[in-house]
Amino acid sequence: GLQWVDPPAPTLDDLKAAACVQVRDRRWRSHIVVRFGGVEFVSDDTAATRLTAAITARETAQALGLEAVDATAGWEAKDGTMVPMTLSDLRALLLAGVARTQAAFDRQAQLTAEIKAAETSEALAAIDLDSGWP
Repeated sequence: GLQWVDPPAPTLDDLKAAACVQVRDRRWRSHIVVRFGGVEFVSDDTAATRLTAAITARETAQALGLEAVDATAGWEAKDGTMVPMTLSDLRALLLAGVARTQAAFDRQAQLTAEIKAAETSEALAAIDLDSGWP
């Protein structure tokens, strides 16, 4: 008759690959939201593209005298509320998002190096994949 054969236990390389996937997912979740002025904003690639376009448009409008330097326009927070933002606010929000994304990628790189350096499954399991994120 047929015999049940247990699948082979995952190798250390398998475990490391799974840990790297987990770290990439955690990095993505870390960088898609940024807090600015006490408010959370979406900071994914689409939001960053829209923000960059809005900054360029408002710079142009101000250069042409079509918008006052201290003018505000609503920018959508993560919860859907509209937050009045000056051009300077939008620039600062963009820089905050870029800094958070860089910090998230830096943490990913650090953890990935630790994962690759682990010589046993116990050493791998001892790496805290959830702490140190921005």
